[in-house]
Amino acid sequence: MREQAAGEASAFALDRRNFDFLPDDQSAHWRQAFLRTRGTRAPPPTKLVIELLNSCNLDCPMCRVGEHGVDLSRKMPLSVFEATLRELPSVRTVRLNGLGETTLLRDLTEYLSVLNRLGRRVEVISNGTGALSDYQAIVEADGHVIISWDAAQPALFERLRRPARWAPLVLRLEEIAEAIAAGGKGRCSLLFTLQRANIGELQGVTALAARLKLSAVQMNVAKTPTNHWITDRFEAISSDVALAAEVASGCLVELLTPAQIAGVALTTGSRTHVAASRCAAPWDEAVIRWNGDVQPCNMFNPYVYGNIHRRPFTEIWSNAFAEVFRAKLNTPDAHPYCRGCVYMPEAYAPCPATS
Repeated sequence: MREQAAGEASAFALDRRNFDFLPDDQSAHWRQAFLRTRGTRAPPPTKLVIELLNSCNLDCPMCRVGEHGVDLSRKMPLSVFEATLRELPSVRTVRLNGLGETTLLRDLTEYLSVLNRLGRRVEVISNGTGALSDYQAIVEADGHVIISWDAAQPALFERLRRPARWAPLVLRLEEIAEAIAAGGKGRCSLLFTLQRANIGELQGVTALAARLKLSAVQMNVAKTPTNHWITDRFEAISSDVALAAEVASGCLVELLTPAQIAGVALTTGSRTHVAASRCAAPWDEAVIRWNGDVQPCNMFNPYVYGNIHRRPFTEIWSNAFAEVFRAKLNTPDAHPYCRGCVYMPEAYAPCPATS
């Protein structure tokens, strides 16, 4: 009885947290759909994105997670991490990233050892300030190190990744590349997040990756309240992508770009497009935050399916909160946070008046 009461209290809290976020009319549609939903046995995810630490040593203007300094108490315990992975044998790839810098964890190698023992492939998104030994451990496990790199001009890079310094981080990239070449395992690529201040920088970032013989450059787009800065300068953005594609085509760098941004097709450029005609993320992957919250995707939509400290992940994955989100996703009634996402080409129509 006590467990049932706790579950009902949790459901009420999630109702308020998820549906009160929505505009009034849309909130009513989603609540009605939720009441009609009983959950299904959704196939388990094949990928997890796990936020081990919700703290950062950089204070980037785009994110501001590191604004108040580093707090190592905001981490997922090792025991919770291992238990979650053991509950999900279907998961083959685990990406360690979130709103924080994973390599700040002093015991990161213990988390990596769990992944190795369980035979899971590891990807780590990092700002590049971690210890070389941590990056070496990732590539020695045939993992993928993804370094956030938002500019090709040192002064602009340091402004966007404050208080990082260009020269030491380029040296770190060189050292990671050397480790990969020496061991014949692992990958390192750059993650370029397009934002108002770095339009025109993708070509130079791709050239840097080519010089260091890194495997890829992936372009993401910053989540902002409006997309006017994209539409107003779309020609410049498109031209930069085309020039970056020319650089990539002359070397072994794979350039990954969205198929569209701000609802406009990005027709020029890359050898590989990462966006498709619909978003499949909530069927393929889940995000688990440091505090146990389970969320839909690695764009960190605030919608929450549940919390692994209250319910098993397998139950959360197929509950009514998860099913309503999936049912609404690729429709005009998609969650507001999804609207304008570079991976959601169909998310620009107005919300319907009825559910």
